[in-house]
Amino acid sequence: MPKEIIKAYCEERLIIFAGAAISTEGTLPFPVTLYEDVKQSLNIKTNLPFDQMMEKFVYRFGRKKLLKVIFDKIDYIKSFNDIYGFSTEFHRELSKLHYIRNIITTNWDSFFEEYCSAIPVVERYDLKLVELNQRFVYKLHGSINFPRSMIITFHDTLQNKKKLTSGSFFSHLKKMFESNLILFIGYSFRDDDINTLLSRIKKINGYIINKSNVKQKFLSSKKWIKTDANHFIHRLNLELTKKGYLLSENLLNQMYPTLKTTLNIHHNKTSSISHKKQPTILFSLAYQDGLIHAYQRVILKYKTGEYLNPHIHVLFAKYFDIRITKCEQNKFLDVAYIDGYLNGLNSYLTGKKPQSYFYIYDYKKPIKNIKILLKKINSQKIINKNAYKHVLEYSKKIHASIVYQHTPFLF
Repeated sequence: MPKEIIKAYCEERLIIFAGAAISTEGTLPFPVTLYEDVKQSLNIKTNLPFDQMMEKFVYRFGRKKLLKVIFDKIDYIKSFNDIYGFSTEFHRELSKLHYIRNIITTNWDSFFEEYCSAIPVVERYDLKLVELNQRFVYKLHGSINFPRSMIITFHDTLQNKKKLTSGSFFSHLKKMFESNLILFIGYSFRDDDINTLLSRIKKINGYIINKSNVKQKFLSSKKWIKTDANHFIHRLNLELTKKGYLLSENLLNQMYPTLKTTLNIHHNKTSSISHKKQPTILFSLAYQDGLIHAYQRVILKYKTGEYLNPHIHVLFAKYFDIRITKCEQNKFLDVAYIDGYLNGLNSYLTGKKPQSYFYIYDYKKPIKNIKILLKKINSQKIINKNAYKHVLEYSKKIHASIVYQHTPFLF
């Protein structure tokens, strides 16, 4: 793996330009392409440029029918796990790379949005969104979610050429191409509108990742990595993990059984104890909510790669500061929740079970099971008086049948 690519990733300067070879338009999921389907329907023997072939189909059968053919192909893929998994393998691998913040594609499908949590940029007014600290996918040929935006025919290409090479859209793309390292993955450089755009950009530094070399005259130096898209992105992930720029996804896999165990303890053991009889049980409920929310967030944010980024350690300092404030405010249930959340994050990063599933405010030792918890609560010797007063007052405010739940908000 070239050091230049690793360096660009770490500096958040690596951009993916994804072509048809990693989409439903290529030959990966289907034995024949959309182009070949259309060509056969028209009974044409000669090869024409893609957009001209589509133009002829629309002229004979109408745009509505062409859109139906495209939608049906994507729906078919989504209805079979095998081909759906194969079609989205690249997207799932890419999702782990948190520092890839911008993706450019000519593909219509919504797999980057679904699997990488990328916000689509389709029209000029979408550029207002890029100020947000999010991952974006620039859909240069439109999106299936916005059928009117789809660039399919020769007429569409002419209109799109004007859009891509003028005004704010061109200025933004030009800056992206000139100041970043571009990986052209599975792209053939056969689109006239895209070639016109690239020809108007003075310097493009990047690599072509493709099994076969493609003719192009836009990159400032010829850099070709002979491999397929899925293999390349997988190797990049392995290299970044090896160098410590990416956490192992095995950490994430361990979250599922740990979350399941925590939920079981929370719902079947801790929640069964009456807070009216044992107000201090509210601390364990709040603490376990923190654990659960930490695990759930790690799992749900997987698509962004956020929790595979080694820099998530900075979250600890943030939550420790909040914890100090909550202690000063005597908001002891918030402190219990924060301790649970921090323990959950630590559990994720170390790949181990949480130090304790139960909690008493100001008690430092791990509490292994609910019998020990109740024994410590009943002893009354270790309970902070102010903390006990806090949960006692809180217990009086809620009905005996209600199980306390701490929300993921710290006001």
